[in-house]
Amino acid sequence: MNIKKLSLQEIGELNEFQKYFYEHSQVFVEKLSNEYFDPDKTFYKVSNSQGHACLELRLTTREMPAIFLCVYISYREIVVAINDGGHENIDYQNKTIGELYDNLEKLLFFCLSKSCKVITHKSNGRPYKWDLYAFEDSGWKLCSTMGLLFYNFFGKRTQEAKQSTIFDKAIYPKELFAG
Repeated sequence: MNIKKLSLQEIGELNEFQKYFYEHSQVFVEKLSNEYFDPDKTFYKVSNSQGHACLELRLTTREMPAIFLCVYISYREIVVAINDGGHENIDYQNKTIGELYDNLEKLLFFCLSKSCKVITHKSNGRPYKWDLYAFEDSGWKLCSTMGLLFYNFFGKRTQEAKQSTIFDKAIYPKELFAG
């Protein structure tokens, strides 16, 4: 799959790990053909905030409803956002660059597998809470919950479940997370 490459100027703004991730993730993404991802909605982007670059990789599946993952790599943390707000952070401490990349790849495989499900809770159609589930021992197990502090408490509540089918099975890599 062809994703627009970053310019030399954009690459020059990245730190050592961001460059490593950019180079290695291109191999990961190219293994996954256009059959799985929408090439028009899958891209790399570099943004600058307070003098620090942040590398973003957005993967959007062709499945309906579409699932998208955004990987944000800043100078101090890695965040994998799932759909419209659910996210997982990966701990930077005491890890080599290779270990960080391997952990990130494990999390991406998990999020794109049938073993992962995200339930988005909405109030008046606006997301306010996300539950990440892993399929273990013939049942769904809640792995993490993320939510907003302020939302419309009195609004009409709905739920939306999304699950990818790109990979058959993956294990929730619980040892990867800081919190």
